[in-house]
Amino acid sequence: MEDIITDGAPVEGEKQGELLELEKRKKEAKNARKNKCAALTRKLNRITELMTDTVNLHKVKENVQKYNDMFEEFNDLHKQYQQFLSQEECTADTDQWYEPKLININEFKSKAEQWIQSCPVQQHLSSQSEFT
Repeated sequence: MEDIITDGAPVEGEKQGELLELEKRKKEAKNARKNKCAALTRKLNRITELMTDTVNLHKVKENVQKYNDMFEEFNDLHKQYQQFLSQEECTADTDQWYEPKLININEFKSKAEQWIQSCPVQQHLSSQSEFT
């Protein structure tokens, strides 16, 4: 097995094994984050499909709650992955990968909340609760 070179110095034996294990865990963390992001996208698409009919208000609300829970898991996975990165890598990862996704997620959450609030069924339910 070849020695790994870090900062110009060869790393041997046990140290090399530790570095390989660290790289493996970093890759697993990155894949877990990527997979959760893909699951968020699938859930977003499902909710968007449900939002085509106001009869689906209850299903939309349920799925938005699940989406929010998944988003929290995604944030946790993002933080876990970034623990493996240098400060410079964290900044680049956040700017180039995480922030664009966060913008889309927040836009969708806002759109879904607006749809729920403007849904005629929701407005009817809200007006009924004022009288009880």
